[in-house]
Amino acid sequence: MKLSHANRFAVGTTIRAYEFQPMAGRNDCYHEGKIVDVCNREHGYDAYLIEVTRHVFDGQPESFRAGLQVIVPHLVAYREYSHRIVPV
Repeated sequence: MKLSHANRFAVGTTIRAYEFQPMAGRNDCYHEGKIVDVCNREHGYDAYLIEVTRHVFDGQPESFRAGLQVIVPHLVAYREYSHRIVPV
């Protein structure tokens, strides 16, 4: 059975979606934001659409993505793990 984050969170939930799995010796990279839609993208995958409230890259906050909407796939083909998407 494939791991998927589908149906774990509802519209209005604030989540953190990691770009890379957190681990010792590597700074975190993630988006945080409120889910504004749960959708099936025209490219054939299900995803959460979030409005970004916080973006961290290499452990450093970056403000230029605040307010933007980004797509967070329910399942990624490479290096999926159970806590890639977590509630905040």
